[in-house]
Amino acid sequence: MAVGSERRRESVAQGGLRSSVGRGLGLGVTVASAMTRLDVVATDWLPGWQAIDANVRSTPHPRRFYVGLSDDEEARYLSGKPHTFDAMVADARTRVGTARTAVAVGETFLDVTRTFRRCSERVEDLGRVEGSSDISPTDRSARDRVVQAYGTQVRAPRATPAGDGWTLTAWMVDGSTLVRHDLTVVADGAVTDAAEVVARDLPVPETV
Repeated sequence: MAVGSERRRESVAQGGLRSSVGRGLGLGVTVASAMTRLDVVATDWLPGWQAIDANVRSTPHPRRFYVGLSDDEEARYLSGKPHTFDAMVADARTRVGTARTAVAVGETFLDVTRTFRRCSERVEDLGRVEGSSDISPTDRSARDRVVQAYGTQVRAPRATPAGDGWTLTAWMVDGSTLVRHDLTVVADGAVTDAAEVVARDLPVPETV
């Protein structure tokens, strides 16, 4: 009984999110589909707004994107739009006063502004990066060289005070590249990202 009630509550919550996001983005038919899963990202530092991970699992063209949704049901498309993220954070009047919040803002920024043109994920341990299942000895050697060169550097971000904000370094595997992101998070939550590709041709799946 409890399981059934929980499922009904989840179904109602999904229906409400689909309706709000669909209206706000003009994607009513796409988002309203039962094939779309919407998951709210934990952002307790973002008052009046929430970030939503949208997975449209329809075939043959599944899609994934992130949306910002206000309490007033204003929706903003975030994937590939870092300036839209900054505008949302400004409208929320976010204040970044601790290292923990700076890390949370920086990590969310990287997660929700991904484009998903190819597989992209934030990483904190190169040893946990999923490689291709049919990796060749040559590719394995290439992967081992990257791990040897950057394995001790790739770790969970740590924020350091800098001026009126914080700096931190995060890492992403974007397609077959390893990318270092040096982020500056200022007191009002705006993020500046200096990205550098440090390794290429990683033997990992590139498709989403």
